[in-house]
Amino acid sequence: MKKQIKLSKKSEEASKNHPRPSGIFAAEHCSEKAFAAVMLLKMFEMILVTIFGLFMGIFAPLSIFLGVEDADALAIRAAVAWLISSILYIAGFFTLMLGNSKIAMIVHTVAAVGTFIVYSAYSQMFADDPNNVGPSILYMPCLFITLLTLAIMLTINIPKWFERRMKMLNEKAPSILGDDDDNDSEKSNKKE
Repeated sequence: MKKQIKLSKKSEEASKNHPRPSGIFAAEHCSEKAFAAVMLLKMFEMILVTIFGLFMGIFAPLSIFLGVEDADALAIRAAVAWLISSILYIAGFFTLMLGNSKIAMIVHTVAAVGTFIVYSAYSQMFADDPNNVGPSILYMPCLFITLLTLAIMLTINIPKWFERRMKMLNEKAPSILGDDDDNDSEKSNKKE
């Protein structure tokens, strides 16, 4: 015989609402506003990664490798660092979309360090011309991708951290003398 379970009004209302997407657009433990903000930030990051990480970040260094025949070693190193950073931005974005915001933040931080290495290399190459630091318009917006990942990670994880902190503060401290509840139950058992 099967047991029939009656749903309460809250659970009926929750089942009527569409469930939040899981998988690629996962953002559990978020309120409705935070969920909408995370989705907006992820869509904006997808656009930036597509433009600056994939197209300009892959094709520009490859064009430096293939197009410039007399490139010096510093230009080649800058292009290699740029290519590696772009690949890391793309990998971090896919990690973020799969729901691992902390790992994505680590990968994007490493990619941001690579972006600063590229900036440093181009600054050395164009040291004679103070107004030109290489194709900075193409690789510097990737730093904004790192900031977006940080914003997404904080939006997803701060409620979890706050909930964990509140739970830890509300826990009853262990007593050396024993719990009052245990003593009360022992006294009531003795009386009976």
